[in-house]
Amino acid sequence: MISPTPDLLMNVDTSPSFREPLSPKSADHLPSTLKLVYRSKQYDYLLYNEQSYPVDLLSAEKDSLTRSMMLQAETKKFAGIIGLSESRSFDECLRKFGFEEAGELVLRRRYLKLLPFGNGLGIGRLSFRRVARFSNNIRHRIVEADIDKESLATMARIYERSQKHFGSTFSADRTITSLEKKYMGEAQKDHYVLFLRKDVGAKTDSYIVFREHTDELNRQTMVIEDFWTSRGGRREVAWLITEACIWALGTGFCWVDDWTMKGSQEYGVSRLLGAVRQQDMRRILVRNFNGFPEVDFSRGHFRFSDFSILGD
Repeated sequence: MISPTPDLLMNVDTSPSFREPLSPKSADHLPSTLKLVYRSKQYDYLLYNEQSYPVDLLSAEKDSLTRSMMLQAETKKFAGIIGLSESRSFDECLRKFGFEEAGELVLRRRYLKLLPFGNGLGIGRLSFRRVARFSNNIRHRIVEADIDKESLATMARIYERSQKHFGSTFSADRTITSLEKKYMGEAQKDHYVLFLRKDVGAKTDSYIVFREHTDELNRQTMVIEDFWTSRGGRREVAWLITEACIWALGTGFCWVDDWTMKGSQEYGVSRLLGAVRQQDMRRILVRNFNGFPEVDFSRGHFRFSDFSILGD
């Protein structure tokens, strides 16, 4: 999973007291796969997440792993490899093997309560309160649910209905099978989902997957890991995020964190709603093989969990 800011999770110890040799199991480990959907076609990629491997790998070991992964990807006829880099050394390693930067995943935070340095809900070019008043004029319903097979089936149906809006851009596949792999593991029991609908009696047309975190000062954070709307468009995304923030404020959260792809539609909506960019950032690098379309993640629709190690 991508690590949030230091005040959300403890930093990984990058200076271990001892070093174990790279085991054959680690060297032969086949990473997660990511199925991208573009113009009604599907393309399978290997997901090369830096966090899946020991933090103290030597340069030669990183080169060996990368070379082995490229061989596996070509042998198994993958469209390419997507690398998630959070350090300069890993970034340099990938670039040596022909990986090219395809996007940046950045963390943004929406402050829901009054803070010493600002007016909280009014941060940003568009007042959160103004958007909230607009949103409250729309009759809707929000339902919080645990993640189970029934809720996953609903999430998959919402994604399927959205393809008439998003079919011409890249997105990560959200079939029931891929969602089960991502969210039904033992480590994901603290994840929840909000289902939203704009009109009473209408179909559920949006969802948000989130988890809760409480820091050492007992401040609660809502960490958004995935969201989707079947209607598409900036207006619908803004409505969805606004409703989630209103729900979070009423539930007692201090702020809402989520990762968005820089330059994407969701990134623009995040800025519009007053989210403040944090220091955390991950680079997305891609090694495409011949015959497959180039991936520009800033022009697609991607979420936190698409590049995390959930389900591994």
